[in-house]
Amino acid sequence: MRPLWLLLALLAGCPSAPVNEPADDDDDDATTPEEVLEGWEGVFALIEFRCGCHDAQERAGGMWDLTDPDTAWDVLVDAPSNDVPGVDRVEPGDPDASYLFLKITDRHDEVGGAGDRMPPTGFALPEDDIAMIRTWIEDGALEE
Repeated sequence: MRPLWLLLALLAGCPSAPVNEPADDDDDDATTPEEVLEGWEGVFALIEFRCGCHDAQERAGGMWDLTDPDTAWDVLVDAPSNDVPGVDRVEPGDPDASYLFLKITDRHDEVGGAGDRMPPTGFALPEDDIAMIRTWIEDGALEE
């Protein structure tokens, strides 16, 4: 039998369930906490959340920083990939010619790429996140 203190310690470390407050119907603002971001804003939010190793590696001098809002778009769009310099990281209008898209869909070997699917740790991106990135690239990979 496990000691009671162990059970209490485990429970104390568990985050509590979020409390859903009733919506305030007094304003006309349609923005909610569940708002879905799209375009570059949504792609960058996803990068900030899932691509932190690119920040850590950049600080160590090993790679460019995808989590810096001032430079992330510039190092992605129309920029040659490190693994396959003849393939841009993001080719506006063409996700299947974009190394970023090939890496997140684990198809980078089709163009001679190296390494693991991105992100390499944890789970693959959910289909809706992949679809958001695909749409952003198809729509021209605009920074707006």
